[in-house]
Amino acid sequence: MARIRIVLVLSVALLALPGWAVAGGWALTSFDELPSDFEAGGSYDLTYTVLQHGVNPVDVGQSEVRLIDGNGDVMTFGATRLPERGRYQVTVTFPESGLWTWEVTQGDFGTHPMGPISVRSGTTVAAAVSPLSWLLPIALAITIGLVAVQIVDLTRQRRRLIRAD
Repeated sequence: MARIRIVLVLSVALLALPGWAVAGGWALTSFDELPSDFEAGGSYDLTYTVLQHGVNPVDVGQSEVRLIDGNGDVMTFGATRLPERGRYQVTVTFPESGLWTWEVTQGDFGTHPMGPISVRSGTTVAAAVSPLSWLLPIALAITIGLVAVQIVDLTRQRRRLIRAD
């Protein structure tokens, strides 16, 4: 009977040991400021803090931001550790519009999901500068001048016809 008690106590202790080892083993990621919207092709410099128990900044070694598109393809952006404890900086770029999900790796604390991000289409298009772009305003001015000359000429001809009658 004593043997069964010892085995039972040891079994419970061994089962509880992993719980003790990971007690307090969670963290979350908090970004300083995020843009109001994200645009495809735009690069964004983001700064964040990894907080143990959601309160205390903690260094986690290497951290990265992962962007996952609708097909499940993952893009990874390595973060740079800043001098302040638990602080990181990363530059991310969304290559195309659509609904993305993202997450931040936090070392031994695992990955913190950040939820969905809606990325809009890029509206900024670089204007192509043609070497002949100066030609259009000149051609327009010449056309307006020729039309004005024709109007004046037609008006003179009409006056001559009215006087001849």
